[in-house]
Parts: sequence; C-alpha cells; structure tokens
Amino acid sequence: MPLALRCPLRQQVEGYANLIRVLLSHWLLVRTAWPDETVGALDALRILRTQVPLLARLVFTRLVYASRPIPPPRFCRRSAAV
Repeated sequence: MPLALRCPLRQQVEGYANLIRVLLSHWLLVRTAWPDETVGALDALRILRTQVPLLARLVFTRLVYASRPIPPPRFCRRSAAV
C-alpha cells in the first residue's frame, strides 16, 4: 500500500517504531562492540542484525509470561491413615 493512502497516525507510529529500532541498534552496537578493537563496525553491525531477532523473541516471551497470573502453589495432601 502506498504511503499516501495510509492513515497518518499509522505513519507516525511506524516512524516512531523505526526511530526506536535505530536507537536501540545503535545503543547495542556502542555498548557491545565499541570497546572491542578486533571487531570492525560493519562486522559488529552484521552480528547485531543476526542476534537482535533472538533478543526480541526473548524479551517478548518474558513480557508475555510475566503478564500471566501465577497459579497458586499445589500442596500435597497427606492421608489421615498414615
């Protein structure tokens, strides 16, 4: 769908999502690969692009499981005949 036909709010949300993606990737690049002198910037960016989907999946599953209510603990009942 061309950009002109989309809702302006959707365009704004997608723009903010792209901005957050770029900022997070830059922050991860600076925090992880910048101190390492043996890894070049392009190599670090390539590694980052392969690892970010795994990181996103981990964060997403943590958020999903954290929002679920914790079931009450199950206690074993002892029989009275013991």
